[in-house]
Order: sequence, then structure tokens, then C-alpha cells
Amino acid sequence: VSDRALKMEYQKACAITLDEGLDLELVHGDEDADIYIRKGVKTGVARRFIRNIETWAKNHTI
Repeated sequence: VSDRALKMEYQKACAITLDEGLDLELVHGDEDADIYIRKGVKTGVARRFIRNIETWAKNHTI
């Protein structure tokens, strides 16, 4: 993400994920952006954050 403000939104989503004790499997399985939106993440970023988990996982196999 090249836009500083959007980058901060993604960092906020990551922080919320950790603060709530969630992992990427839970977030992707629930596909519920509302937790992020209620905590102040922009709607588009929250939805994209969840949608991109599967793509990220495919590109980062362990």
C-alpha cells in the first residue's frame, strides 16, 4: 500500500486482530468485517483485509 493513510488503516486492522486474540483462519472463516468497522477501520479496508487472507495464504505456504 503506497498511500500512508491506507497503510495506517491496514495496520489498525492487524492490531485489532491481535488485540481480539484472532488468527487469520478465524477471520477468514467468519468473513465478518463489522468487528473492524465498529473499531474504526474504513469499510473498504476492512473488507479487503478479510478477502485477501486466502490470497496471502496461497503465496506464503509454510
